[in-house]
Amino acid sequence: MSRRLERLLKLDALLRACQRNTASSLAATLEVSERTIRNDLNFLRDRYGAPLAYSRAQGHYYTDANWRLPTISLPKGELFALTLGARMLEAWAGSAYAVELQSAIARLAERLPE
Repeated sequence: MSRRLERLLKLDALLRACQRNTASSLAATLEVSERTIRNDLNFLRDRYGAPLAYSRAQGHYYTDANWRLPTISLPKGELFALTLGARMLEAWAGSAYAVELQSAIARLAERLPE
């Protein structure tokens, strides 16, 4: 995953958290400059139509809590394969890669539409 994509996903999670998010606090948490945060916020707003707002009391936040970043589109066959893979994972629960496989499936599940 690219650094920018990873940062945008973390930024999205921070904006959903119930805390006051200023450009400086977001920059400190993500270890980037405030300018980078402003650019990322503008990118989310302009490219993906993120309903972002700012107030002194709340900082940066989403005005629509139901808004989500674009999801991964998978055909039914691939969804079936993922489901089957998750079931097979249960049989390999003690393997050296069990944690990584569970993590990968969980991350994919977060990005899939309902």
